[in-house]
Amino acid sequence: MRLINNFVVRVFCKSGEDEQLIKEGLLRVAGFSFEDLEREKLVISRCVAKGFDDKIIIFELFLQKPRHLGVALNNLVNNLSVKDKGFLCAQDNRLDDNLDFYLRLLKPGILEDFFELTDSGDCFHVKFNVASFPKNKVVAKQNINKLFS
Repeated sequence: MRLINNFVVRVFCKSGEDEQLIKEGLLRVAGFSFEDLEREKLVISRCVAKGFDDKIIIFELFLQKPRHLGVALNNLVNNLSVKDKGFLCAQDNRLDDNLDFYLRLLKPGILEDFFELTDSGDCFHVKFNVASFPKNKVVAKQNINKLFS
């Protein structure tokens, strides 16, 4: 049974941050390596936004193939602590009407190879669309609870 339809990881790279290190962290969140990018034909999109004083680079990885979704989802679930998984199951406000589920992972943690939920802005943004039949929040919430329990 398919649990999610797509998986998106996004991160802001501020002036002075190492772009390569940030992209490595983005791939770590999704469970892939730089070698996987070419082999799996994955693309990290890059766009530049204007900040208050300087530019901000936004990196994004969008996954929708079933084998990529499986890797990303398993990686996320296996790297979150039991406490963080319980917290996600208890949060109703992370699921929107489109059945997109949102969470943030602490950027310094990911760069040091550990996953920790955060509400701060210095983070990796993760969003995935929860598959449910029928398409409603009640079923989607049940699927999220299955995923994180």
